[in-house]
Amino acid sequence: MYLKVFVVFLAMVFIVGLNVVIIDHLSSLPHSDIVNVLLWVNINIVLLTVLSIYVLKKIYNEFFEKKVSDLRKKIFLVLALILGIPFIFLTTVAIAGKSSYLRVFTDESLKEVLELSLHLEQQFKELNIPPTEKTKVLNAIKELETKTESVRNLVRHQKVVLINFITTFLVISLLTLLGVLIVASHIARRFSQPLEELDRALSEVAKGNLNVQLNREVFKSTNIRELKNLLENFERTLERLRQLYQKLEREKFVSEQVFKNVSTGVALFHTATGELLEANPSYRKNFNFSDLKELENFVQKRENLRFEKTHLGTYTLVFIEDLTPFIVNRRYHAWKEIAQRLAHDIKNPLNAIGLSLDTIEMLAEKNMELLKEKFPHLSRNIRQQIKNITDLLDSFNNLTSQEEELKKEIFSLKELLYELKNSYQRNNFQIFVEIPYVYIKADRKQLRRVFENFIKNSYEAIERKREKLRAEGKPDDFIGILRFRMEEGSNELHIIDNGPGIDPEKGEEIFLPFVSTKGKGRGLGLFSAKKIIEEHGWKIRVLPNKEKQEGAHFVIEIDRRDIYKRRPRRRFTY
Repeated sequence: MYLKVFVVFLAMVFIVGLNVVIIDHLSSLPHSDIVNVLLWVNINIVLLTVLSIYVLKKIYNEFFEKKVSDLRKKIFLVLALILGIPFIFLTTVAIAGKSSYLRVFTDESLKEVLELSLHLEQQFKELNIPPTEKTKVLNAIKELETKTESVRNLVRHQKVVLINFITTFLVISLLTLLGVLIVASHIARRFSQPLEELDRALSEVAKGNLNVQLNREVFKSTNIRELKNLLENFERTLERLRQLYQKLEREKFVSEQVFKNVSTGVALFHTATGELLEANPSYRKNFNFSDLKELENFVQKRENLRFEKTHLGTYTLVFIEDLTPFIVNRRYHAWKEIAQRLAHDIKNPLNAIGLSLDTIEMLAEKNMELLKEKFPHLSRNIRQQIKNITDLLDSFNNLTSQEEELKKEIFSLKELLYELKNSYQRNNFQIFVEIPYVYIKADRKQLRRVFENFIKNSYEAIERKREKLRAEGKPDDFIGILRFRMEEGSNELHIIDNGPGIDPEKGEEIFLPFVSTKGKGRGLGLFSAKKIIEEHGWKIRVLPNKEKQEGAHFVIEIDRRDIYKRRPRRRFTY
């Protein structure tokens, strides 16, 4: 409010001051002429003031209002300069040209008066002139007076003409300049509004607001095809982002639920510093180490932990799980199944013994002679069944004796296998040890039992193959071969023979208790071997053979942390 009053006051002071200056310059004119001139000039001055205010207001609105974007300001400035500079230049040239014209015109009139004055002076010098000549002189004097008066009036009105021209031309110029600014503002708005709307929408998207909507009315006002294409591409991209965001939200929810509720401990560490960054409740509850090195040292001292880590550039993702409940549960079910099978296998010979005793009692009551005849057979049958029960209990006892805690030590795997080779190799059964000289950390006694089981199984399988060949009338003099093979730098020990092989349909079933491929035996050997290997934290699997002639092929995967490469302390000769 005060600013507007101040502007009006300055305008009035400017108009009054300008009138005083004009009156001072036109003081030689008649009063009526001065009034007319002032009336016209003041009308033009008022128009000039109003137009100037509008021009300044337009410039102010385009450059100093906060709601106007920088892009719109720049476009407006460029257009205003392109259209305004030529116009201002032409206005200046026109005013300067008009002023020069009036000045030149006045100079020519004054020159003519001067020439007439010189001519008159020349004539007056010749005083002895006839009467007719005097008349000419008088006429010349009158003409000089007329010209002089004309020049006097022209000089008086020169400033009036110039003032009227300048004020009128400035009014027209400012009116045209205002139109130029309005056009520049309109063009700048048409160009900048769609881009400003896109900028606003992108800012919202950057803040995470994917539900932002563009004002399509802004784009309808423009005929620029590229801007409309930009609108369509933005909307398609935004819709795609919404879909991806929703998908990520769903996956994030699932991941968070799994991360929170999984029993496995999951933790994220900084690779360089080893600092704990994030962990799930299971890790916090069971481990809660804040340093990766401390966690690794803790894991190395525990045999019942499964520990895996994955490097993700700057970060390291760790999975750690206490296998004790799983091992206990698995052992419980295994022993439950063993007990059931053991009870079943004991029940059969007991039934046979019971039947034999019933037969003895019956014969003792009715026919002693027949009893004497049958008794040796019945006695042998009872003894055989008792032996079967004893063998079964011995096998079970050997199995339970393996439940003792592992006594790990570092020893040469190659040396152990050569000891077994020297003990079990025969002319028709060759054992090859094809492994590098490595040391392993394991229970040597238990591991020896595992390899002995594989050697015995292989030898018996090859013998069954020979019996089959003899039954078919074929030569049975082929050499049985068992290989222990490990590549340099590998952690997989392959056990391969050239026996009849394993039925592919059985697969992992051969590791179950009381499952035998021999047609005889208790089926506890491979079960016991697998149990010992898994107690070491290792893995074992059987590779199925496509043809039975390929033989059996087992793979023991040794934990790399249990493999050591160092020179032996003593030289071992084979």
